Amino acid sequence: ADSTTSDVSRSAIQEEADQLISEIDRVANATSFNGQSLLAANQTVTFYVGDGGQTFTSNATLNLSLPASQASQYIAGVTSANLATLSNDNAIASLDLGITSVSLQRSKIGASQNRLERAQSDISSRTIALQTADSVIRDADLAQESSSLLRARILTQTGVSAFAQVNLLRQTILPLLANRSFLAS
Repeated sequence: ADSTTSDVSRSAIQEEADQLISEIDRVANATSFNGQSLLAANQTVTFYVGDGGQTFTSNATLNLSLPASQASQYIAGVTSANLATLSNDNAIASLDLGITSVSLQRSKIGASQNRLERAQSDISSRTIALQTADSVIRDADLAQESSSLLRARILTQTGVSAFAQVNLLRQTILPLLANRSFLAS
């Protein structure tokens, strides 16, 4: 204990530490996702990170080991009524070990989060590429069909025009043939 801190101050510090430890334990016990407790017990959570196009292999999963996260694991020795009796060095060493343990767990979870984000980004990129390819194929089909329709219209109009020319020619030649005097002269 520190000789510059009174017994009343030590008691207040201990009370605050007890409250903080209780809150850490409450959060650890209450944190859950989809009905599954995440921090109250040692467990491994498995995430599927594939896009559905690959077979289910170990490369398509992410296993995240979550240790129990009660405060007593991280700050062993800093529990009820012992801050007043621990030497400064022991209390600080215990807190430093707790900070290191928490930092290691955060880095493991952070690395897993980064992997999940990369998988999501990769799947998003693939989805965009597939949508772009589909659009190009649909646009090409539309252009081809538009060209075919234009060609068919031109051929139809050419046929109609040819019939009109034949009819006009027939109307011009028939009266001449009907008038045989023109042939006799």
